Amino acid sequence: MTALVLAAALIARCQPAHVLRGEQVTCTARLDPPGPFLLLEKRAVASGKLLVDPSPARFESGGEVSWSGPAVLDTEIRIRVRTSEGDLVSRAAFTVEPRQWPRLQLPGIVAPWDYGDDEIFGGWPPRMRADGLVLDGTLAALRVSQASPPVAYAEEGPDARWLYVGRPAPPPMAHAYVSRALRPGDPFYQAQRGEFGGIQAPCGARDLEDLRKRLLEHEGSAVSGRPSHFRESQAAFARRDLQAVLEAQALFYDDAVVGPTLGERVTALITSALTQLTREQSLTVYKEAPVILGCRLTRP
Repeated sequence: MTALVLAAALIARCQPAHVLRGEQVTCTARLDPPGPFLLLEKRAVASGKLLVDPSPARFESGGEVSWSGPAVLDTEIRIRVRTSEGDLVSRAAFTVEPRQWPRLQLPGIVAPWDYGDDEIFGGWPPRMRADGLVLDGTLAALRVSQASPPVAYAEEGPDARWLYVGRPAPPPMAHAYVSRALRPGDPFYQAQRGEFGGIQAPCGARDLEDLRKRLLEHEGSAVSGRPSHFRESQAAFARRDLQAVLEAQALFYDDAVVGPTLGERVTALITSALTQLTREQSLTVYKEAPVILGCRLTRP
């Protein structure tokens, strides 16, 4: 009578097979039928980057290799073991889905404002153009800021040594600033007496009050029917899901050592988005809602 001996097979799998980025994933491998074996190597490949864990380990019959950690990218794993019959290799994989975080949006109907430091406007007193066009940043400015999200690091598991964005970026912020030259009581403000003389009428207090109102509308700190920097900035964030772009960023540790870190790359993405926002407004706010002063300012 001939006895049948079943050849052992190494069975590997990853659970969950489909997971949100940052959630735990566990890849296992076991012999079928059960038997003792020696783990020789675990390998993982994500986005073309190879991770090798050569740590050997012995397992008794019924034992199971387990490899757990946060999932960062779509990953394929390969586990190699040695049995009394020879070496066995098994493969498995898991896919990663982006996290659905709230979109980044500038809140509010108008931007808050304050009188700003002289450095914002290039010093004091302000210098004006002869044609009366008030250039952005000379008497008022809108500052839009976006903080970077925190970076996380996968210390273990198939996606170990990957850096990724750990939590959502906070909402952006906007704040308008007006030069103190337009504040009642400032020496520059006091110097505008509206006295007659010259080809162009000199400015008075009423002109400065009107100028401040129009500048606040221009920056978006007062409601206006024309484009404003604040409203156009809100529209820019609505058009592009910057949060989703940031969420998808990941970097292998070895690349972070020789090049920009993930934090630096994320900051560069935010800077680029804000620069593009400013560039787009040169075709909207700058052209469609200019602020022009129809009187002559007097230097104190």
